[in-house]
Amino acid sequence: MRHVPKKVDDAFYAGQRSIDVPFAINDAVAIVAGEYRGITGAAIAIESIRPKVQLRIECGKTGADVIVPIDAVRLLKDGDGVGSR
Repeated sequence: MRHVPKKVDDAFYAGQRSIDVPFAINDAVAIVAGEYRGITGAAIAIESIRPKVQLRIECGKTGADVIVPIDAVRLLKDGDGVGSR
């Protein structure tokens, strides 16, 4: 079950990044560790903040959603591209 404080959720959807959640809705991201390593896509939701922040990522190529810990995700810069795997 998804449990994220309204303040954190609202900030994410408003595009406001923080030290704890340095991503915002639709940020282009790459998964850099774990089971889904190598996948690029878009951050579409915060799934949890405890015990560790987890993000829901929509995979660029397949459109499938995966949930990954925040420390396995990095923000892509312009030109890095989205759409792998």
